[in-house]
Amino acid sequence: MNEFTLLPGESVIKRCDEVSLKGMNLPVGKKDILILTNQYLVCIQRSILGKVKNVERYPLSDIVMTNGAPQVKLGKLNMNSTVDIYLKTGQLRIQMVWDSDAKEWVDAITEVITGVKVERKGFMDDPFLTEGFLKMADNVDKAMGKFRKAFGIKSTAQASGKCPGCGAPISGTEGETVQCPYCGTYYTF
Repeated sequence: MNEFTLLPGESVIKRCDEVSLKGMNLPVGKKDILILTNQYLVCIQRSILGKVKNVERYPLSDIVMTNGAPQVKLGKLNMNSTVDIYLKTGQLRIQMVWDSDAKEWVDAITEVITGVKVERKGFMDDPFLTEGFLKMADNVDKAMGKFRKAFGIKSTAQASGKCPGCGAPISGTEGETVQCPYCGTYYTF
């Protein structure tokens, strides 16, 4: 049995056989199908045994546009990436197995609707990677500070600020206590 039939003038742009529709978790053995055509987003729900339960077509023209950009965004659900699509009738959330797949789908849908290729500069354009990278860098910095303190290693990082007494600019090394040359107030960086 065919999962769905293409309409006249319709062509398949992208297909993924490992998604979960309706924002549900991806249980073992149950994988729905997502198909992007030049006219529709086709969602095919399958049963645990893999039989087609339901086929829904969402016209691309029903995706909300804001300032010329379709409202198709990356999201998260239970540690997995989602493609969140905002339709005139509500939100459609599609859970993906891989973060990279979700990003590719957001870009593909955007490109089909706008006709403009989405250009990514690098991994730091990915909001999930950027957020994770910044958290990791902060954790490494904190761990290094504890390591230096535990072994009595002084920091060589330069710091600057304003004197709490008179507001004059003062500078020194992190962890160092300095005296303001103007008012004599002590300040620890």
